This record gives sequence, structure tokens and C-alpha cells, in this order.
Amino acid sequence: MEAATAIEKQGSQELTQAEEALAAKIRGKVDQASLTIPLVKLAQGQTREVVSGDAVAGEFLNSKTGESYGTEFEFIVADTFTGHFARIDGEGYNAQGPVAPDNWPPQYAGQAFAEIDDEETNFKAAVNAGEREFGHGPPISITHNYVGLIVTEDFEERAAQNRTLPVRLSLMRKNAKAAETIDYLLLTWPAPWSRTIKVKSSRDTNAKGDVFYKAEVTEGEPASTAVRSVAVNLATAAQSQKLELVGDDDEQEKPAKPVETDGMEVG
Repeated sequence: MEAATAIEKQGSQELTQAEEALAAKIRGKVDQASLTIPLVKLAQGQTREVVSGDAVAGEFLNSKTGESYGTEFEFIVADTFTGHFARIDGEGYNAQGPVAPDNWPPQYAGQAFAEIDDEETNFKAAVNAGEREFGHGPPISITHNYVGLIVTEDFEERAAQNRTLPVRLSLMRKNAKAAETIDYLLLTWPAPWSRTIKVKSSRDTNAKGDVFYKAEVTEGEPASTAVRSVAVNLATAAQSQKLELVGDDDEQEKPAKPVETDGMEVG
């Protein structure tokens, strides 16, 4: 009863010391054998949340919780990898390694991506050689992935309560330049978590005049000790634990219709 009375007095957002201790104990029971990494997706005109009216195009959204990070945010990188994404019969498939996982459709499962004709690099080579039509683009797209954390104003408070959860940036064809910039920055810093990366959305159009949004990145601020500490812990976990990737990466590619190539090389 005393705990309940204290809660009523201080409001629903603040926690008593007893609550904090109990919450930490319960969080400690959550199975963390694998790291669930939701996608931070850049909402487009056809993104589900935009169509339903729960978000606007140009916002960054958490694919698991629906939380909006607005049109710009600061991000700290803890790990990076090249992956692949495919949408087959309406279902999205993510892969982290060089081989298509067993849960992928049978025509791909167990095969090295380098040997699959539908993989982006091989597909583009066939298009440039005149052996395939570009159509809607490669069935299997390369993704440039960055696992890390959103750096918010209350980051240190959330870190003290173990409430800083990892997210994933997945940059595909329209955002290849942003991926190149991040890679360059990571190579120039002492550690990936030395500084934050500022990510913001930018409105653009394709050759047919279709409006879409792409990500732009710039160097951020030096990371605080608290931010670096959490990033290092996440980096350590990412090396030893299985990553479970959540989110449909191609939602960031939907609104811009395929550009006709007319025999020109595909970049």
C-alpha cells in the first residue's frame, strides 16, 4: 500500500526506488540469448504507418514499436555488416552472412549470395550485359547495416536503468551514398563509437518525378563516456550473440518507381 501511495503522489512517469529495483529485476529475466534488432526505417509515401495516418513521409520509425524519431536523430554505431534483403510472395527475408539462411525460400536457401543470379551485383551485371531487363530491380538487394543506439537527451538516465535498446540502420540502393559516408567516418575515427552520426531525411525526386525521401548523414558530436560505455557493451554482445533482424528493409524503397534504363549501365 505504501508503494502504491508513493506512486499516486509522484505521478505515473516517475519511478520510486523500489519500483526501479523491481523493474531491473524483471528485465533481468528477459531471455537475451539473441539480440533483436529492429529497423529504423525512413517512412515513404507507401509505408504502412503513413498510409494509416500514424506517421508522415520523411519520419524515421522503429519497425518494432512504431516509435518516431522525427526527421533527424543522432546515432552511435556499435557494429556493421553487409547483408541482403528480398521480398518474395509478399514476405520479407533478411540475411546477415554470405549464405542465404535456411528460412529463405528453397530456390535460395543454403546458397552463397555470390552465386545467385538474382543477387544485386550479379543481377546488375546481367542487365548491363543485355541479358536481363531491369524491371523492378534486383530480387535480392544488398543492405549496408549499422547496429547501434539512438542518442537521446535522456540517454544517460535510460542507460542507468538498462533501457537503451539497439536498433539497425539498413541502407539500400537509394541510400548508398549515406552508407559510403558512414563507412568513411568509421575509418577515420579511433573507434566507431568515438562520435555520433547525425542522420536526417531529405526530400528528393526520381527521373519520373516521383517524390521520395533519402537519408543524409554527417559527423556528429564526441560521444560521452556513458554513450561510449553502452556502445562498447553492445559491440561486445554483437560479436558473440545471434542477431535477430526485424523489419522490412524495402519499405524505404517503395515510393519511387523504377527508372527506365534504356540500355544504360545500372550503377
